[in-house]
Amino acid sequence: MGPTSERLAANLGEARQLRDLTTAALAGRLRDLGQPVHDTAITKIQKLDRRVDVDEVVALAAALRVTVNWLLLPETDPPGRAAAHALTPAAPHGGHTANELWSWATGEVPLPGLPPPFAGPLPPARQEAAFLLRNRPQHFAPVLLSDITPEQATARTALAKALHEIIRGARQQGVSTAAIHDAANQAIYAVLIEPDMAEVSATLAGQAAADQVPAREEK
Repeated sequence: MGPTSERLAANLGEARQLRDLTTAALAGRLRDLGQPVHDTAITKIQKLDRRVDVDEVVALAAALRVTVNWLLLPETDPPGRAAAHALTPAAPHGGHTANELWSWATGEVPLPGLPPPFAGPLPPARQEAAFLLRNRPQHFAPVLLSDITPEQATARTALAKALHEIIRGARQQGVSTAAIHDAANQAIYAVLIEPDMAEVSATLAGQAAADQVPAREEK
């Protein structure tokens, strides 16, 4: 068994534990997905006593409500303590950091230390652009104007122009493509949780105001 199989076994166990999911319950989910795997086989997978084929990996990810990447890759490293993780038994250059593996697996940037992904005398920036286009096709699919409102089309165009200037400026300052992806994803995440955070803040503010109201004196 290679390092990726070892990570799958560990991540499978962690996912089951987080969801309080028995091997029998997980086997039931897999059966419902049309990819039956016996509960004893799941135990063997976690013990590295049984190999997993690609169909089973995809079914396991769907059954556990995670991505295939989550099953196969390590957790991100703490700041300042990046470790080398092997992708294959003969990992080049001693392995890669978890962030490098995730950025590669999600189609953001090529894996460092390997030959360029595309043949020809393309400069590094063009190599990254070609890699991004090939491995994140969902972001480059044409949008039919009939599927969005005129207001949405205008907003998309304005957003693209603003981001273009921001990203070009960041690149000129030496910010890596992976770091730009990180900042963009963090901004999206912050916007998505704003309603929840606003509700929490309002609740806390209400509690604080209630705590400051003096208790009525008993008559």
